[in-house]
Amino acid sequence: MKPSFLFLFFILAFVKPAYSRVFSMGKESFGGYFLLTGGNSAIKDKAFANESTATAYDGAYNLNTGGEFGFSYLTGRATWRFGFEVIKPTALSGVSSTLGGSEVYQVKSDLSCYIPKIGIELIVKQTPTLRLALFGYGGTASLAMKNDYSLLTIAPNADFSLESKSAANLMGGGFLTELYMMDTTTFMLELGYRDLKFKEIKYSKNVASAFNGSITAGDVVVDNTGANRMIDLSGAYISVGFRIWLY
Repeated sequence: MKPSFLFLFFILAFVKPAYSRVFSMGKESFGGYFLLTGGNSAIKDKAFANESTATAYDGAYNLNTGGEFGFSYLTGRATWRFGFEVIKPTALSGVSSTLGGSEVYQVKSDLSCYIPKIGIELIVKQTPTLRLALFGYGGTASLAMKNDYSLLTIAPNADFSLESKSAANLMGGGFLTELYMMDTTTFMLELGYRDLKFKEIKYSKNVASAFNGSITAGDVVVDNTGANRMIDLSGAYISVGFRIWLY
């Protein structure tokens, strides 16, 4: 099921009229949450650098953006979170790849990461309208990446695309501030750090002619030195969003 349909289901299931009751952080035990996330990207040009004779590129991934939604369950001084995160940096288009100052091709690059995850919030301070907590989480991430090459003046002298995929374990944590907004809704602000590195990426489709000849699905993606291409989505980030407590 696509993430957009999952999010629609989440909204329909949890956005309900609020019943008149006195809200208190410690008394609410189950709800749904939604977060938007952003942070500096360590990817830069590593999604396409050093795969041909080109030595410079005028575009790079500089920002990791995404979102997360899921369910929360409070037990005592801890809150369990069961969520689904999407990391989706803005796609690059028309990146000029040059050799000795002359353009040899252009590349369009797009990548997405999907992560079912489980986490826990350990409450540090709590009042009826404020909660401060330390959180940690883990999950298994799936990466999908596609690079399209055009206007080639070097071999293979024809447009082509490379698609690849990978999987890796995710770990992370940080600090959460949660504030009462209205009815049964709270505002969430997170400062966090994630460790997520895709160290072995494999081609997902055959390609008859690429920079270094043919590509077979299942081959490990390497650069022109023979080293594995790695996509690093690790780094600090900030998340803002809301949580709707149901009961």
